[in-house]
Amino acid sequence: MLYAKVFKQIPKESFAVIKIGGAIIRDQLIVVASALQYFCQFEIYPIIVCGAGPQIDEELKSRNLDNKKVNGLRVTDATQLKIVVEQLMQTSRQLAEAVKKQGGQATVINDAFLVRKHEPFENQDPGFVGIIEEIEQSKILLAIKKGIIPIIAPIGIDSKGQQYNINADTAAKDLVKQFGSKRFILVTETGGVFNSEGAIISEIIIDTDYKPLVESGQINGGMLFKVNEAKKLLEETEEQLLVHIVAPKNLFTELFTLHGAGTIVKKICVK
Repeated sequence: MLYAKVFKQIPKESFAVIKIGGAIIRDQLIVVASALQYFCQFEIYPIIVCGAGPQIDEELKSRNLDNKKVNGLRVTDATQLKIVVEQLMQTSRQLAEAVKKQGGQATVINDAFLVRKHEPFENQDPGFVGIIEEIEQSKILLAIKKGIIPIIAPIGIDSKGQQYNINADTAAKDLVKQFGSKRFILVTETGGVFNSEGAIISEIIIDTDYKPLVESGQINGGMLFKVNEAKKLLEETEEQLLVHIVAPKNLFTELFTLHGAGTIVKKICVK
């Protein structure tokens, strides 16, 4: 395959960061694991960040514990932290085991992020929520060198060994910047950005398409949130980054065919 040969010329650690949410692990584990094992066949090993939002929500509810979020960040006390870490490790291990059963190689890394405590927001102490200060690359690079997909659980550790909860999207974006990734892939249930008529938008160029799409109401709500996140990352990244929003079943197709199957978000039009 032409695209696989092209991608193999890119430093392996810079190929892509893929963010997979907990809902995908819960509902489409085998589908996404099957797609990931195909990457192994072509000796391509993307860096995976695995979330566990729905699993954490469900566990907190079952124990009658508070589940407060402020600006997308989960307020996390000591009891909640234990649950967060357990669920993040469980989803990451589930994905790693599923990839192995499909014939690929994957390993879980849970100590990639050195953090400090997040400052209060909106007069709320976030508890054990961390801000990433440094990424420990050695285990990630070693896994890739050995032909193993690194699956990163977004758990932080401070200088005293205390664990912290990290927002999975933030962790993924910091990995993109750290490794100079060429692609940031958001695996979602919707599989792309849809316009107001329900049709998928195959490409969004921030410099030319973003303002008209927003002002016309073609993208709004949750779709607008995803595009805004992509826009912010593109503006913060100097590399020629592509952001893909794709469904699990189309993950391999999105990257290895000419037209893809989801939505690609670019900063500028590159000819």
